[in-house]
Amino acid sequence: MWTTPADIPHKAIGGGLSVSFWGYTRSTRDVDLAVLVPKANALQQLDQSLQSGGLRSKNSGGPKALGAIQVYQWKYEIPEAYIEVNVDLLLDDSSYFSQAFARRR
Repeated sequence: MWTTPADIPHKAIGGGLSVSFWGYTRSTRDVDLAVLVPKANALQQLDQSLQSGGLRSKNSGGPKALGAIQVYQWKYEIPEAYIEVNVDLLLDDSSYFSQAFARRR
């Protein structure tokens, strides 16, 4: 599997997957990950890490704006399962996002 560069915090999940940890089943067909991207060159490092792990970009042109958050969409094919999973990276470096990250469980 892929690893993120050491200077990018990456230990938070979101969306339906995270809701199920709180006892509310919400089936989705993707994985949402929150990623703090503190500097411009970190995005290029993240790209390289994702590609080296077998993920491929879903949209050309990089992240798309969703309000203040940037959504970076990727696809991952599970080896030998022939199942493709959408991976949405929620990118931000705002104080709101940093506080939410600090409160993660």
